[in-house]
Amino acid sequence: YLTRRGFHGDEATFDYCRLIATGALPQTRLYKFRVHVSNLENQRICFHGIIRLEKDNMTSVHLADTVDAQQHVLAEWSRDLTPQDRQATMASQWMILAVVGSVICFTLLNSLLAALPL
Repeated sequence: YLTRRGFHGDEATFDYCRLIATGALPQTRLYKFRVHVSNLENQRICFHGIIRLEKDNMTSVHLADTVDAQQHVLAEWSRDLTPQDRQATMASQWMILAVVGSVICFTLLNSLLAALPL
């Protein structure tokens, strides 16, 4: 999560590099976000939405009209994994396991061959 405090009004701007720090995929340039607003009575309001980065790598998030200018807004940027993301993650994990397994097998086989009398 990436958190920023002290938004004012109903818009907040985040730069591209801060958004990447949330783990969102940069090639899609689509980011899900969740915004929690705490007012002076410490009531928490939650907003959900999707933003798209613009060409200048900046974007604005428009919050609901209930956000008062005096409230502090805590934005937690997150991205839910899509099925395609899960498949890509699993594929990369299997690739790493295959490489590690191959190295271990090669090392064991090499040790066995070295132990055999010729």
